[in-house]
Amino acid sequence: MASFSSSQATIATIEITIYTLATSMVSITENPTVRRRRRWRLVVSKPERPLWVTLVRIFSKILVLLIMILGLVQMIRKLALKSVDSSGGLVLDFERRIAEVESFLKLRRT
Repeated sequence: MASFSSSQATIATIEITIYTLATSMVSITENPTVRRRRRWRLVVSKPERPLWVTLVRIFSKILVLLIMILGLVQMIRKLALKSVDSSGGLVLDFERRIAEVESFLKLRRT
């Protein structure tokens, strides 16, 4: 009886091994561009873009970056020129706005 169960275990092990080999062969032969990285994950290689598409993407990103930097420099320049105003234009502008808000609040209360 012991030898009978031992042979059944050996047959079951052989069947599992054959099934594992068969399934791995099927998955490899189905799509040859897919590489097996691990047993459960498949890595699909990305198609390579043409050179002109890569260059257009790089130059467009550089252009957007330059436009953003120039806009930032322009904003800083405007703020710096307002604060250097010798007549105190910036301070007067703030005082005028505060006076407008105060007059608006007085109108709302009455």
